[in-house]
Amino acid sequence: MIWIKNATSRYRTLRRAHLRQIGVAILLCLYLANVTEAQDSNSPRMRAVEVKALCAAFSAFRSQFPKIQLKHYSVFVKKDGRNFDVVFVPDRDPSNPWLAGGGNAYGAELHFIVSRASSKILRVEFSR
Repeated sequence: MIWIKNATSRYRTLRRAHLRQIGVAILLCLYLANVTEAQDSNSPRMRAVEVKALCAAFSAFRSQFPKIQLKHYSVFVKKDGRNFDVVFVPDRDPSNPWLAGGGNAYGAELHFIVSRASSKILRVEFSR
């Protein structure tokens, strides 16, 4: 009986050690998966030159349309050759959800073409 008792206690300590190691490995895998998911998610990331282009387009947009509420707009920054295309797109109008493109009650859809080198606005285009 003594040998069996010692064997079971050794087995228990081995089992506890293995469970701890397995638990630590699982926690480490979950942590690494969460970190890589945060890096690969669709979180907004912009380079400094894109932010400069966005700032230039934003100041021009606010000077042309000072009364428009920006909470009804989405902004996209796209690379267009040597320039950036900063697009201000209004949300869908709740009174007429089928109307798309160009503009609606919230305002017009605008494209600002901004130079990558100088961050100056080259031209402004209205969407149709």
